[in-house]
Amino acid sequence: MNQFLKGMQRKREGVNQFLKEMQRKRKGVNQFVKGIQRKREGMNQFLKGMQRKREGMNQFLKGMQRKREGMNQFPEGMV
Repeated sequence: MNQFLKGMQRKREGVNQFLKEMQRKRKGVNQFVKGIQRKREGMNQFLKGMQRKREGMNQFLKGMQRKREGMNQFPEGMV
């Protein structure tokens, strides 16, 4: 009978260890998911930056066009 009880206790300890391991595994998965999310947020920030850069470039080109139009206003001999 004692041996049977010892065996049951050992089995229970094994189950507890297994559950601890599963919990540890789940934490790892959550960390992985958080990392992916952070990566996505970084990508979004990068894309926002690219958009800002493009908007800046458009503004720059508009300025160049205005400058050219301003140059065209002067008669040929004056420039």
